[in-house]
Amino acid sequence: TPAALWDQVTSLWFLAHVCGWWGKMVMYRDWRLCWVLALAFELLELTLQFIIPDFQECWWDSLLIDLAGANLLGMILGHWTLKYLETKQYDWSGCRGVRRVIY
Repeated sequence: TPAALWDQVTSLWFLAHVCGWWGKMVMYRDWRLCWVLALAFELLELTLQFIIPDFQECWWDSLLIDLAGANLLGMILGHWTLKYLETKQYDWSGCRGVRRVIY
């Protein structure tokens, strides 16, 4: 419902996700690494939901609000901060600029 969605978006956890992913994007400066870390953390939440009660949430909360909402918003804000500060982007995967041979 719209009321439940509004409660999720205005919660302290949503703000914590946004601020956390802003900081990770500013620190790592790499979209790929941040997305891999975001997916890994959401999978970790799913696997630990039986141990930690705060991780028990609906699938739409985990995927849409956390991953595609707060995490993406934090990464975008971090990217804008990096562009504003005119910093260098990094590629921690080592794949950028490598020629690939496709058979």
